[in-house]
Amino acid sequence: MNIVRADFISTQAVKQLLNQGEIEINCMELRIRPYFSPIKINKCRKCFKHDHFTSQCTNTQLCSQCGQHHPLKEWCNNELKCVNCQQHHYSAHSSCPVAQQKRKQLLRADKSTMCSTAS
Repeated sequence: MNIVRADFISTQAVKQLLNQGEIEINCMELRIRPYFSPIKINKCRKCFKHDHFTSQCTNTQLCSQCGQHHPLKEWCNNELKCVNCQQHHYSAHSSCPVAQQKRKQLLRADKSTMCSTAS
């Protein structure tokens, strides 16, 4: 399967291509499908909560390993505990179910925006 990615500034051009369904490039008919870039979520590096940046954070500085407020040193010997889901992983880890759920919400919103733009 050949994949070609094209980025457009004009939403009108995107609408036309999506409605057309295919395009010919170099004597090959290619099917047109919308592309959704990987979703990145905002994550504070101070309190490790989502939806804000470190520069906007008014919360207490937390340890990314144990989620507690203590003097940050080079290595924390406490048990791993995520501040978002309380599970056994670093607070900034991408496997966090809270982060994954947030990513899914943003992807749904992104797809919804794309679909409303394309129609």
